Amino acid sequence: MTVVAFGAMVHEALAAAAASTRSVEVWNPFVLQPLDLRAISASVQKTGRLLVVQECGGLQGLGDAIISRIVQERLGDLVAPPRLIAAPDAPVPFAPELETSFRPAKARILAAIDEMLGGDGS
Repeated sequence: MTVVAFGAMVHEALAAAAASTRSVEVWNPFVLQPLDLRAISASVQKTGRLLVVQECGGLQGLGDAIISRIVQERLGDLVAPPRLIAAPDAPVPFAPELETSFRPAKARILAAIDEMLGGDGS
């Protein structure tokens, strides 16, 4: 499957991919302006699945825009609905232990990978 991650979520996505027994391609669109999705689009064409992971809330990041553009280009190639993993659309907690559970992390990403690929692949 294809996983797109930004910033600090790249490390979490790579850790989840390494922990999975499934084939996972992790993409980091390092340059966001201009946003070049050709490699990601080709990956989705090959894998048929797209998971986008962002640290900010679902309404604040580029995740939905990336999903929208990929769906416009690759709808026929998708074998499962694309999915966005993001922090809640709420202020970030101040306490470190609360912030840790607030942000998407390896376990949550790995669970989404397994769910999207149909079963327990860890």
